Amino acid sequence: MNRFVLCARTVVLPFAVAIALVANGAEKHSYIADRTDGVIWDTDFYKNLKEQLGGRYKDLQIVISSCFSGGFATEASALGGNWSVAAARDTKAKHSMLFSSEKEITDPQGGNAKEGLKVAFTQSMKYFHGWLPEWIRKLQSDSGATAQQLFDFAVENDYQRFQRRPREPEIKSAFASGGTGAEAKINSGEKNYAIVWSAEGAKFDFNLLPQLIVGLEGAGYTDKTIDFAFERDGGGKIGSPPTQRFVNRHATVENYYKMVLDLRGKINAEAKDKAFIFLYGHGNYEERNDERRGDAIPGLPMQGREFRSGDSALIDVAPEFYDSFFEETGVDDERFTRFGSARLSLSTISENFAGPVNVLFDGIDIGSISLGNHSGGADYQLLLTDSVMHQLFAGNVLDDQKALLQFQFPSGNPNNFYQTATRWDFELSSTLKHYGIGIAGPPLFIVPEPATIVLFTAALAAILTLCSDNRTK
Repeated sequence: MNRFVLCARTVVLPFAVAIALVANGAEKHSYIADRTDGVIWDTDFYKNLKEQLGGRYKDLQIVISSCFSGGFATEASALGGNWSVAAARDTKAKHSMLFSSEKEITDPQGGNAKEGLKVAFTQSMKYFHGWLPEWIRKLQSDSGATAQQLFDFAVENDYQRFQRRPREPEIKSAFASGGTGAEAKINSGEKNYAIVWSAEGAKFDFNLLPQLIVGLEGAGYTDKTIDFAFERDGGGKIGSPPTQRFVNRHATVENYYKMVLDLRGKINAEAKDKAFIFLYGHGNYEERNDERRGDAIPGLPMQGREFRSGDSALIDVAPEFYDSFFEETGVDDERFTRFGSARLSLSTISENFAGPVNVLFDGIDIGSISLGNHSGGADYQLLLTDSVMHQLFAGNVLDDQKALLQFQFPSGNPNNFYQTATRWDFELSSTLKHYGIGIAGPPLFIVPEPATIVLFTAALAAILTLCSDNRTK
């Protein structure tokens, strides 16, 4: 049975469901990024795992800790066998943490106190609170916990659920599983292998990530079975004694795919070993159109829409997309900072032109994509500069929750075109990492909050809500 969970609520999905569609037909896709604007799309993440590890593991357990990471849970139905995916957030919410001198954080609106993970961060700030610290705390205290139990514990003790800000959607996490993956333990294999990839490299991460390694070691993993990549080139150790741990490689997107290839060479091809993959980094999500011909035949290649000079794509976006897209270029959530750029992504399956194609976003020039006349198609990214983002914000784009993208070929030659790659092309291709046309906000990074600020904000929100309720009576 395949399950998809938002917090503690379970929804049974047919195995064929592989994409999250909003009512207007746009798809929401998560990504996680390194510090060089390299990204791992949820779709390519599973395409790669299926190609490299399919049929080789006893069970595969995946944990994704980033903002808007729910697409990694939704897309997981592409996997086979026994698997589970725990994502810190769905595709609507950001993921934050706080540090505190207090062991417990009390819910100002009632409920049980939430205990934090003890971390040697500073002399006074010794506890971390949030979904990820709670997942790690459960692993350290109960190495026999199942994937479902680890997820449920992290959700139940996540302080952010009662610290929701004005205009923020409900804070939810996402869980999906197939086969017996939800019941699998972290050390369920004859041998157990882990990939730990962290593109976060702030001071607090130097002490937080070794705690995850400690938890894995408590479940029987060793430095020989844990491949650890961190946002620090040149290896070495991170953390404070006695939890210092050795870093194997730099956390880049390229190195992540190398780690998967290395894992393929380690696990038993007879599906007796456990594979655990943990990704932690800057995240956001994309609103994507799978542009198809009007007479497209499902499942066949080359069914994408042809774009010629002046043709447009209209992408409908969710209400929460606005804030995530314009973070620090018009909107400012002090809990987060951006590392990298917002982007437009385009994937083609056929082109007959080599050269720049200019792109207009609601009539505003945002730059150009250089097509390469690739007969088999290619993936393209247009990173949006701060200047462009400020123009878009001032131009009130997305106010109507729509993004109108127009493509202009040089001299407007009507014979020049490109054909978009569809999901069917993506699944059949050995090279495409994306499909369709999409826009995504910049990678967002957590700025941990002191607990005093969080509690004051939450208490103030509770008071304002109470006052509002009283006024309506």
